[in-house]
Amino acid sequence: MEIRCFVALNLPSELKGHLAELERQLKEARADVSWVKPENVHLTLKFLGGVEEARLPLVKKTIQEGLAGQGPLDLFLSGLGVFPNPRSPRVIWVGIEGERERLAQLQARLDQALGRLGFSREARPFSPHFTLGRMRSRQGVPSLMDLLGRLGGRELGNLKTQSIELMRSQLHPAGAIYTTLESFSLSASLEPHRL
Repeated sequence: MEIRCFVALNLPSELKGHLAELERQLKEARADVSWVKPENVHLTLKFLGGVEEARLPLVKKTIQEGLAGQGPLDLFLSGLGVFPNPRSPRVIWVGIEGERERLAQLQARLDQALGRLGFSREARPFSPHFTLGRMRSRQGVPSLMDLLGRLGGRELGNLKTQSIELMRSQLHPAGAIYTTLESFSLSASLEPHRL
């Protein structure tokens, strides 16, 4: 049996609460947006797709090895934007600042490690962000862009990243359901301490 999986950096409940309030404010633009449920907002570090259940122990071991020596990350959520551009927005996002270079290195290490197991390497450059919503049509774009401009300059909270998770994604008509399969601690060293 195959399980649809991805590796993610999840948010603590406090920050999910901040994003829920932000989404509530952005909905005032009445734009035609499919909003991500705040409890589902995450940063995908590596999408794996369908993984045979029997391969999961090897995938978990590979993720753990890819994280060796990676300490916690100091990040914070700041800024709002759209992809690909303000004239033709398709994705509404919250930005990530702080130790972005270390975050990119962590993502590259995971991509390389999991690539050795046959998972496709990422073709696009890593662009860390949390997706809030996806445009369904052009309805309400001017008012949404105006609101993004007014709300976008503030910091939304600190994120001391202590772990990343291997997540299961189950697709349903009402939206995806994400379940944590394994949590991996970001400790400075996985080697035993020697005195």
